[in-house]
Amino acid sequence: MCIYFSLLYIILYIFNFFYVFFRKNYKREIYKFIGRSEQRYHYQFNMSVEEQCKRNPELKMSDLQILKDWMVKQPHLPRVEMLYLILFLYSNYYRIEPFKKTIDNFYTIRILLPEVFSNRDPIA
Repeated sequence: MCIYFSLLYIILYIFNFFYVFFRKNYKREIYKFIGRSEQRYHYQFNMSVEEQCKRNPELKMSDLQILKDWMVKQPHLPRVEMLYLILFLYSNYYRIEPFKKTIDNFYTIRILLPEVFSNRDPIA
């Protein structure tokens, strides 16, 4: 009986080792398989807007100003920080028209369906 528990313990230990190893490395291996760099998709938000513009050649202050002016003209959209604008612009590959559609849909749905964005029970 003691031998069975020892074998079970060894098997679980080996299983746990491989689980932890693959869990840490699966994303890197997937990116290698599909030929992408995982560093490309990492975005830092602890930088200022100017540093973001220097870091990303696709991000332009003129585009941010255009989008900020557009948001001021939209009465149903709240005033948001520039870093959130950069996030939405980044998620739309720095294209202005998809950005407008995305941010408009996001805040419209957030206002019309507040139960989707608030009072969420993660256990239920």
